[in-house]
Amino acid sequence: SVLPNRDALQQPLLQQLAKLETRLLDLESTSYDGSLTWRLKDLTAKQRESLTPECSVPFFLRRFGPAFRIQLYLNGWEAGFNSHLSVYIVHIASQVDDPRDWPIVAEVMIRLVNLKDRRHDFVKTLPIDTTSKQRPTAAEGDFLVCCGEPKLATLDEFRERCVKENSCFLQVEIKERRTGSTRERRYIVV
Repeated sequence: SVLPNRDALQQPLLQQLAKLETRLLDLESTSYDGSLTWRLKDLTAKQRESLTPECSVPFFLRRFGPAFRIQLYLNGWEAGFNSHLSVYIVHIASQVDDPRDWPIVAEVMIRLVNLKDRRHDFVKTLPIDTTSKQRPTAAEGDFLVCCGEPKLATLDEFRERCVKENSCFLQVEIKERRTGSTRERRYIVV
C-alpha cells in the first residue's frame, strides 16, 4: 500500500499547533481589569515595513465585559502619518459580550513609556463614548475605533526616548464612568 507523504500529514498539524500556541500566549497575557502593559519587540523591522497597525492582545474591562485592543501605527496614521507614533483603542466584538454593556462610557489613559526618564512619559487621556455608535457584532468579526491619538509622540522622540533593545512599552488603562443613574439607565435601555 502507498502511504501518504509524512510531511503532507504533518504540515496541517504543525499549523494547528502554532495557532494553539499563539492562542495560549494571548490567554496568558490577557487582562480582565481594563488595563494592559504591552511590550512591542523587533521595532526596527516592524517600523521599516509597516503601514498597517500592530495590534495588541485583547484585554477586557472585567471578566465577560467589553473587549478592547490597542492599534499602534509605528509610522503614524491620519494627521500623524510619517511624522508621529499613532495609537488607537478599538472595541472588538466578542462571543461573550453582554448587551447591557452597551453603550460604553469610559475614560482611557494611554502611556508610552519614556525609558530614559519615566517622569516624562508620553501620556494622553481620552474619553470613550459609544452612545451614538452601532455596536460591533461578533459574527462579523467587527470592531469599532473608540478613540485615539494620531500624534502621541514624534517618531524622533519615540526612537530617542522610548526604544531600548529594539523594544518599547505602551500602557493603557480604561475606567468606566459609572454614575448610579448611568449604569441603571444602560441596563434598562438595552
